[in-house]
Order: sequence, then structure tokens, then C-alpha cells
Amino acid sequence: MLAASGPDALVVLDDVRSPVPHPVEQLWHLPPAFTAVPRGTGAVATAGRVRVHFLRIPLPGTAASPARTVRGSLDPLQGWVARGHRKKAPAPVVSLPARGSRVRTLTLIAPVRGTERPGVRVRPLPGGGVRVDASFSGHRLGFVAGPDGGLHRVR
Repeated sequence: MLAASGPDALVVLDDVRSPVPHPVEQLWHLPPAFTAVPRGTGAVATAGRVRVHFLRIPLPGTAASPARTVRGSLDPLQGWVARGHRKKAPAPVVSLPARGSRVRTLTLIAPVRGTERPGVRVRPLPGGGVRVDASFSGHRLGFVAGPDGGLHRVR
């Protein structure tokens, strides 16, 4: 995980391995004040004037499925937060699914004001890593995701 400021962002790299292919989900549970909608393989969550983009960044060898969002579902039980003892409230969950025997999910979480959509450029690096250059909220964020799971900021 890489937490950045200037711009504020969170980058998460999950790496799941199994001897046989199986479904994998990266789940992001949000506060009840947010609404969330899928956008291709990512999603956008909104609360007031704040928009949070969940951008799945393609990695070599991992095919992403379309994102899903759920709120207050009973089957399966998903999209709830506890408000107290035996009290629950519906809240959005962003699901970023994939399938395989090795699934690497690289996600950029970028909060922005207004309707601006982050710009992202991805370049493969020798050995299986990627360099990502993103721009949003008037700032730039560059980072490298290595094939070993390492994340580091480059700009």
C-alpha cells in the first residue's frame, strides 16, 4: 500500500495465488453518506461535492472483470454498516472482481472535487512491473508497482 499526499491518494496492490483458478474480489466498504456506481473495471463514489474514483490499473497477466457496487443486499449479505447493537444501515460497497490462479489487482483511489476524472498513463517495465503516471486535482502522482509487490512513489 502507498499513501500519498499532494495529491491525496491511496494505491493498493493485492496479489493472490492459488494452485487452481478461482474468483477473487477486492472490496471497498464506504460510509452510508456515499453513493457508488460502477464505471468499467472501476467505480466512482460520491458524497456531496466529493467524488472518489476507484481506478483498477491493468497489470500483465491479470484480466479484470467489470466492477460491481452493492448497497443493503440480503443475498448475499453485503453493503451494511453497524449503527449500534442490532442496528444496521445500508452503505455502498465497491467490488473489483477477477479470476485466476494468480490475480494481481492494482487500485488507485483518488478523491477529487467536482466532475474531474483522473488521467492515468500506464507503462510496462522490464520484469513485469508497471510505471503509473496519474493526474487529478491539479496534481501529478507517479509510482512504480514492482513484480515483487513493492510500491514506491517516483514523483
